Amino acid sequence: MAQKGFAELQNLMSTVPPGNVANTADVEELLASCWELFEGDDGGLAGYKLKGRMEEVKWNPPILSFVIERHGGTVLGSGYAELQSWTVDINAGRATLADHHRQRWLHGPRNSPLKVGPIAAEITELIKNRKADPRLKWKSSDEARVQIGEVIPNDCPKQTLVGKRRRFKKALQESLQPHGW
Repeated sequence: MAQKGFAELQNLMSTVPPGNVANTADVEELLASCWELFEGDDGGLAGYKLKGRMEEVKWNPPILSFVIERHGGTVLGSGYAELQSWTVDINAGRATLADHHRQRWLHGPRNSPLKVGPIAAEITELIKNRKADPRLKWKSSDEARVQIGEVIPNDCPKQTLVGKRRRFKKALQESLQPHGW
């Protein structure tokens, strides 16, 4: 079946004029059916994933190029899909992942970036003045533990949370240092 699909893909592409490919359904179907025959690193892209998902399809004989949205990062909680650019040499039987450094936001409006400076300044003032606050746990009169989950709650994807907390810790250290903490 795959060998037949490869020959059919070559036949189809011989009838397509160079440039942007507007109607991609047949191209997607045939490319998916013979994807495993192409040499090169498949980037973990299974042929069936091509169907209905190829974008920016261009034909510059013998090269077919396209972009496809990949969702591997969303499994880890990211709101971004990776956009991969592929080139397929129909004559040489070679598929190449050309670029995968672009991203697309998938889930509605994004949150504004967290400004950690004002939060760090507020916590610094609480520590300097030895104030009681749910975000602090006082171990002694001169030792406080910041309850990071109270300062920056776990209400976002893991990668975002890690970044927010890292930026906050750095800002807090910089804010506390001149005061001897």
